[in-house]
Amino acid sequence: LPRARPRARRRLRRGRRWRRGSGQASWGELTVKEGVVVSGPTILTAGQGDRVIIKVISDAPDTLYVSGYDVSTDLVKNVEGGIIFYAATTGRFALELQNAQTPLGTLEVLPRE
Repeated sequence: LPRARPRARRRLRRGRRWRRGSGQASWGELTVKEGVVVSGPTILTAGQGDRVIIKVISDAPDTLYVSGYDVSTDLVKNVEGGIIFYAATTGRFALELQNAQTPLGTLEVLPRE
């Protein structure tokens, strides 16, 4: 019993850290085969301050890159990989596989009113 309480507090603190901006999350899941997106949206829409979650499964190892935010992650063949970040800047940003130089779609971040 004494150990359960500190763990519960840590979870609560960790949860607070994720709540920023609107507290909403925008996400997209993409599947890439032979350099072509076979499933998932081509335009991901998020609001300014939202937490953005992009998950990708690729049939070849590569690097997922979000221009404008300069965030990237390495992808392993046939294993889901992803990026999580906060949408602080409004505009349209390209999603691409860097090594294959393949555009995957666009992230559109809309301003909060």
